[in-house]
Amino acid sequence: MSDPIAIQTLKAHDIKATLPRILILKYVVGNETHPTAEDVFNKIHEEESSISLATIYNTLETFVKKGILQKINSFCDKVHYDSNMDLHFHLICQKCKKVYDIKRYDSIKFQIKKELFKKYDIDKMQVCFQGCCTDCKKLNSKKDQS
Repeated sequence: MSDPIAIQTLKAHDIKATLPRILILKYVVGNETHPTAEDVFNKIHEEESSISLATIYNTLETFVKKGILQKINSFCDKVHYDSNMDLHFHLICQKCKKVYDIKRYDSIKFQIKKELFKKYDIDKMQVCFQGCCTDCKKLNSKKDQS
């Protein structure tokens, strides 16, 4: 994401385009690893050391409230952030703690009964699977073979 696109995105969501916000937005949108606030801080702090961890947390929360990012509440006591606002699911690896996207078409067997939507007013849905990612699965099978 370029600076002009980041500025345009912020303005479109009624957020003042400050240097910290531009840097944070560019990092999270350009990063498919679903970073935590600490990940964002560590990367941004390399480029702009005056940005505090509190600024990172506050900015990420603002982006979530304004619909630019979504929170992924993982099973490992850390919140991850995702800029992909399309409907998709996540796998959280219990070994390496990384968060992976699972495209909706990959999870076709996962169906929700229409009655649920009649019974409740559902605004958002988040599905997180726990398991073992491909890389960790390969490592485990190599250990088992030796």
